Amino acid sequence: MKNLTLIVLASVLIFSGCKKDDAKTCDLNSANFAGTYKITSELVNGVEIHNSANTDPCELDDLLIFNANGTYEYSDAGTVCSPSGDDSGTWSLSGSNLILDGSTEGAITDFSCTGFKVNLQDVGDVFITTFQKQ
Repeated sequence: MKNLTLIVLASVLIFSGCKKDDAKTCDLNSANFAGTYKITSELVNGVEIHNSANTDPCELDDLLIFNANGTYEYSDAGTVCSPSGDDSGTWSLSGSNLILDGSTEGAITDFSCTGFKVNLQDVGDVFITTFQKQ
């Protein structure tokens, strides 16, 4: 009986100590936005193109790094394309809009601590790209 009591007590302590953390909320601001991201989905006019025959396999592991100082780096990570797709520039936020290199602007939606989506319209096409924080 004493062993059963110890087992029950240990179980209660273990499971009560495993409380799930409340989902961390993130305000969309430069400090929370900065980080390294990978594209997980890319839709053009509602059609997935990221994991399709139209995407070179060397592009699937690339990283987009938003530095806290307002610069970004597109890193042709992992399998490198030929020629390399490395790029860099500047980024900023204006409300919920992401501005790259002072002109390209996309609306950020679904921002969380773990990723976001950005919507961009260009010459009648609608691009929706989903990024996962690494």
